[in-house]
Amino acid sequence: MVKGIKSKRVQVLLPPDVYEVIEQISALGGVSISALLAEIVTESKDGLVMILEALQKAKQQDLSGAIERIQSGLLESLSQGADLAKQMNEEKGNLLK
Repeated sequence: MVKGIKSKRVQVLLPPDVYEVIEQISALGGVSISALLAEIVTESKDGLVMILEALQKAKQQDLSGAIERIQSGLLESLSQGADLAKQMNEEKGNLLK
């Protein structure tokens, strides 16, 4: 996060299994859950912009099923972001040993 820029707050509900993974990454990385999730979502910005543009185009063209495909892509993108954050925290832990 960039200092001096006011951030927006959101609340999310996570399934217990996803929360458990996020909680473990948070503990291992020494970062709060909210900071971890903010980093994952922020790092996914390019993918989110692509999804936004695709949704806007789909709405203009009224393509059936486009929203479901895009939502699926978003979930996959966020999953990849979580995997990346986990890898980063594992590498950080290995370096600190």
